[in-house]
Amino acid sequence: MPRYPAILPAPQYRSAYHIIDQVGRTGAFRMTRTNAPYSTVALAEAEFVALATWFDGLGSVDALLIDLRLATGRNDDAFETGIRPHRRTLFRRFAHLGFLCTSWTGKLQIERHGREDGIPLCVFLDENEALSWLESC
Repeated sequence: MPRYPAILPAPQYRSAYHIIDQVGRTGAFRMTRTNAPYSTVALAEAEFVALATWFDGLGSVDALLIDLRLATGRNDDAFETGIRPHRRTLFRRFAHLGFLCTSWTGKLQIERHGREDGIPLCVFLDENEALSWLESC
């Protein structure tokens, strides 16, 4: 009787703040930010540590599209300062990093973060464009 490898479910991550699913091929993921606000900077920092740990467990992840359309924007100094090192640690691991947002203001903020962090990234306002980009990575 032939033995077939077990079909493993695609890796997933779920928290109050993020939902991550593998998209298409191995190595491409979509991370959706939920509408749950971070009530403290410490919660945001802990979430970024958990995300980095989860991605570490996957090994090689080539491309990530982060959908921020449900998120409540936050750019106060305490939040920006607290999250900056965690953002850099998490996002530097991806060869292809994209963001999907709803406004030009959000697009400009994300592009500023990319410049400050020295991380190349793409920012989209259109979901179809973002998904096409992810498939092409």
